[in-house]
Formats: sequence, C-alpha cells, structure tokens
Amino acid sequence: MEDGVYIPDENCSETLTQINELVDEDDDFGSTRQQLASSNIFETDLLPLLEHQNGEDTIFEPLIKFLSAITCPLSIKQEDKVHTVNKKIMDKHQENFKRYFARAVYWVRVREQIEKGLNREFTKTLKDVTGYSFNLVRNLIDIESEAAYERTLCCFADSGIAKLIQFVGIEEQLNIWHLHVTEIIYSLYKDIMQESLVVDTSMDPLSFKEYIEAPKTLKDCSIDVS
Repeated sequence: MEDGVYIPDENCSETLTQINELVDEDDDFGSTRQQLASSNIFETDLLPLLEHQNGEDTIFEPLIKFLSAITCPLSIKQEDKVHTVNKKIMDKHQENFKRYFARAVYWVRVREQIEKGLNREFTKTLKDVTGYSFNLVRNLIDIESEAAYERTLCCFADSGIAKLIQFVGIEEQLNIWHLHVTEIIYSLYKDIMQESLVVDTSMDPLSFKEYIEAPKTLKDCSIDVS
C-alpha cells in the first residue's frame, strides 16, 4: 500500500495465474482453497487489488477467476465425516468472504468490468471475464450468512448491479448471459418470504419487461459513488 492505494507487484498477474492453476487441481476436501483462505489473502490482497485495480485485463482476468472459484461452494462427493467437516470449514471461510465483500465499492468494480465486457468487441477473454464476474455475484449472494445478508443486498442495489441484472435480463442481444441472470435472481429470491418482497409481489421476478423502472441502457445502470 502507498498512500492508501494498493500497488500490485510486477509479477501479480503471473502469481494469480499460478494460484488459479492450483485451485483448478484442488482435491475433494478443498485443501488448496482452505489454505488460501486461512492465509487471509482474500482480505489483505485480493479485495484491495480489486478496489484499486486500474482496469488492466491481464490482472483482472486471473483475479476475477480466482474470486469466483474461491467463493464457489465446496461440493461433497462422499457423505463421510471427513468430507462433511471440510465442507463446514470451507463454508465458514466463505461466510467470512461475504462479510469482507460487504462494501459497495467492490461490487461497483465488478459491475464496471461486466459493463466493460458488454460494451466491447466480443472475444473469448471478455466472455470468460464477464462469466466469472456474474458467477462471483451469484456466489456472494448464495453464501449463507445472517450477519452479512442485509449488507450484501444493500451493496447489490447501491452498486448498480441490481439495475445491470435487470437490463441484461430484458436485452435480447445479451441472451447469452440470461442463464447467469436467472441464477442470480434465483439466489436472491429463494429464501425470501413472499410478504417481505420490496417489489410488487404480483409481478413474476423474472418478468422484467413489466417493471417500469428497469434500465433501458447500460448507462442507466451506473451509480455515482463520488
């Protein structure tokens, strides 16, 4: 950190790529992800890097891939004690990830990168980065945490991602991302009681075309965070 700004090492991109390779080869117990989580790298390095990153694709691509991977729930292939214990450990780490991520600025950075991907010429790299970004949003919403639940919903709305999801959901030219939108909407609504919904409960939550306040362009999704 220099004057409150996180300055990445010159080998930052290569290091993140190597970490992703280790995560890709992780075992059924999530051993690699547990070690990385225990090192506090999420709070001390990854989030400051996300907040202060200058838009370099070479850094953001491996960063967002890792963030989406480490926040993904650990699936149990065997219902034995060892696997169950390791899942509980990883679930606790992910609950902490959700708490750490409860700042709108982090969500704004993710939204900016999604918009960047939707605005630029379609390439495989941009497709991957945009997909990882949507997956991260889904994962963070999906992680169970009573302590961070309301803060997460506030960040989701205040960062402009809620409007972005609405826009992508009604834009036919972006139908390649509609499955991601559906997953995010499902994560949002699955545990909410009908009477607690802020929106009109007579409206199908997936039917954005009837929502009069839905943004019409990407520009309408932007939020002034100054």
